[in-house]
Amino acid sequence: MVVATCNEVKNIHEFLEHLNRASAERDYEVVVDDGSSDGTAEVTSRLYGSYPVGVLVREGRQVLSSGVVGARLAAGEVIVVMDADLQHPPERAEFHRDLAEKFLREAEELLARGDYVQASEKAWGAAAQIVKAVAAKAGKELRSRGDL
Repeated sequence: MVVATCNEVKNIHEFLEHLNRASAERDYEVVVDDGSSDGTAEVTSRLYGSYPVGVLVREGRQVLSSGVVGARLAAGEVIVVMDADLQHPPERAEFHRDLAEKFLREAEELLARGDYVQASEKAWGAAAQIVKAVAAKAGKELRSRGDL
């Protein structure tokens, strides 16, 4: 999980608490702080003992997005990027990430058996769940391709 922050000192503890409850079996999150002036990075660093989080502080104008930079540090095979502003519940992203991981595992098993058609369907399902996780982060719910 990569969490983008900028001046989220009021939200970060609550966000991490929601995320911790939603993803208790996960063991690593990366918080990317984009030059907060309110102490977000410092507060997040102090929360390290309570939550499995690492903090990357970025200063000045950035070329790469927080998600790209955080993804380089994240340990998981499937990475979800979201903001810490609590506009979108962390629990929703976890749901889509779990489905994406399931579909990727099934695609790998099908590839090992040489069933390329079914493997491609599972891989497409994983990609769809990742898109839905991003949409959920933006406050949108996608039920069909027509909703895009």
